[in-house]
Amino acid sequence: MVIQYCSDLHLEFFQNNMYLHKNPINPVGDILVLAGDITYWGKKHFKHSFFDYISEHFKAVYYVPGNHEFYTGKDLRIIDKPVFVSIRENIWMVNNTSIAIEGVEFFFSTLWSRIPVDKSLYIENNVSDFYKIKYHGKALNTDIFNGLHEKSIAFLMQSILNSNASKKIIVTHHVPSQLCNPEKYKTSIINPAFVSELHTLIYDLDVDYWIYGHHHDNMPEKEINRTKLVTNQLGYVHLGEHHEFKNFANFEI
Repeated sequence: MVIQYCSDLHLEFFQNNMYLHKNPINPVGDILVLAGDITYWGKKHFKHSFFDYISEHFKAVYYVPGNHEFYTGKDLRIIDKPVFVSIRENIWMVNNTSIAIEGVEFFFSTLWSRIPVDKSLYIENNVSDFYKIKYHGKALNTDIFNGLHEKSIAFLMQSILNSNASKKIIVTHHVPSQLCNPEKYKTSIINPAFVSELHTLIYDLDVDYWIYGHHHDNMPEKEINRTKLVTNQLGYVHLGEHHEFKNFANFEI
């Protein structure tokens, strides 16, 4: 089975739309995984021709929401429960949900991250999630953010522990390890809103692949124990973040 993957396409931006129109996803995989920040969550946005294109060219597409999916009013409370929402007949939005296909089990979760108390006020004032996203009608805060992260971790641990699949793939939007974080971001005070340090968890879960996105930097493949950590992010084209993006990124499992 060939798994193709990408994230951070940001279809809400004109320049990104133009880039993908000229450089469409090259369908070389059986399954396409979208690891978040594709477009805003809503029927109007899901009518985008991009979804028609990938529906026609892949057997199945699984789409994990990122943080930007919630930037135009979709209340975050929708992820209080596991998400399995159909966008096309073969495209699903998924969160805290696992799916087994031909002996391969996928575990999907936005993941979020853990923000320490001493950085919470600064991050709430300087990261757009905290004035763009609503949770049960109120502004997102770091306590809720951290709670969502803990819920994601609990889902991953329990579902993988109960899995009998011979091959396992985790898909998240947020970054699971500082190993996957470029040096230029590691000392940033807002870094905890993007990256967790889950090295021990990754080592213990012993899955085959972990696909992630979020920070718009296409780090080379990393490995913890035998888990390969991979990413393929378009990022903001108008800021020149797209040059390392591959419209064919895939692996066989």
